[in-house]
Amino acid sequence: MKLLRTAIVLSSLFVAACSSTSTTNSKAMNATCPVSGKAITADNPTTSFDGKTIGFCCDNCVNKFNGMPAADKQAKVTGSMPSK
Repeated sequence: MKLLRTAIVLSSLFVAACSSTSTTNSKAMNATCPVSGKAITADNPTTSFDGKTIGFCCDNCVNKFNGMPAADKQAKVTGSMPSK
């Protein structure tokens, strides 16, 4: 039982580390929040997805994004990229 608890705690820590947000000056690949569609700035929160830095308008949108399945995340990110 103790081993199972340890495995659950370690898994939770790993997931939290992989889906962490930051407010660093990392250049986001997108111009608008993939969840709300609002414009983002350099000081907005970011997260990493598919090797890219994705910017959001607020932490709530980051949390919503992190709760989505990968296919939905990809669709949201693609829709928030500037068109060429």
